[in-house]
Amino acid sequence: MDLRNNLFTYATSELSQDAFLCWMLSFAMPESKGDHALRSCAEQLLRIAIPELVGTSVCVDEISRQTDSIDVLITVNGRYKLIIEDKTYTSEHSNQLSRYLQHIEEKFPQFTVCGVYYKTGFQSDYTTVRDAGYTIIDRKKMISIMKPFSAQITNHIWQDYYEFLATFEAEAEQFRTLPIHKWEWRQINAFYDNLKQTGFLEELGVSGNYGYVSNPTGGFDGMWFGQWERFSILDVSCELYLQLQFVEGQLHICLKLSADKDALTEKRLTGRMLRDRVVYGKAGEYLFEKHGFLRPARFGNGRTMTLGEYRSTPAFANDACTAIHDATAAYFRILQETKFGGNTQCCLR
Repeated sequence: MDLRNNLFTYATSELSQDAFLCWMLSFAMPESKGDHALRSCAEQLLRIAIPELVGTSVCVDEISRQTDSIDVLITVNGRYKLIIEDKTYTSEHSNQLSRYLQHIEEKFPQFTVCGVYYKTGFQSDYTTVRDAGYTIIDRKKMISIMKPFSAQITNHIWQDYYEFLATFEAEAEQFRTLPIHKWEWRQINAFYDNLKQTGFLEELGVSGNYGYVSNPTGGFDGMWFGQWERFSILDVSCELYLQLQFVEGQLHICLKLSADKDALTEKRLTGRMLRDRVVYGKAGEYLFEKHGFLRPARFGNGRTMTLGEYRSTPAFANDACTAIHDATAAYFRILQETKFGGNTQCCLR
């Protein structure tokens, strides 16, 4: 993204985004400057946030930032309190959304309290947000709100923000056409998001999420999915699942084993003991190669271990989808063997 003269190339924090939202919504205040298009854009955002405003006039009475830990609090039409929880690359935590709603309802009982979860980065799962009753306005939604006004509004701050979001989205969508070895974090996360949001995983009979995985070697953007049915190895509860990650421009599809940490400690077992029960046959042969997985160059010995890497080098997104489809079919075959004994005897004590 080469927007070197764009304000938001440098103003990347959530506080900067808070400031933009407050600034734009201030154009819906009675004493605002006479920019009709900017006011209309602000009103449209508020009508998305508070559907009861559709078909009515909109007036912002008060705007406050960082009040009671709330990013932005807007008073609208003398009867609504709108909470805006603003996120770029982080997500909600600690039941904060429900707590904010409850606090404002108790503090302003005469107002109708509404919440908006404003997210411009990537987020895999919005279940908690929806359960809290917040309206989600993500990057795509904000672009759709701003786009009809892009030819009318000449203000440089507004145009910089719109261009920043639109360029971000355009670069993310390049995952559809760029070869995988040219993907950066935006294309990788957009690919994961597409797998999740289009129902691709559900069609394979699995569910999962994606996000950043921190580790001592620098971390990576990964996606993990599976059937998530637990089974027992040596009386330790375990799960098998698949994990996607990109290493040096190549997609790696890893078969992972996760074991209950407390049970390992209690029974004085190591991850290696569980792993060997799963990956080796009676003659010491590696069992998963017949399913298309290669033995890792190095096995781990923790509670979460890579058992195999699927033999595939997709060049484009469509090829990656085919590889994921085939790897998932192999995963189910392995899962069937693992859950019910098979050659691995993993259910034996």
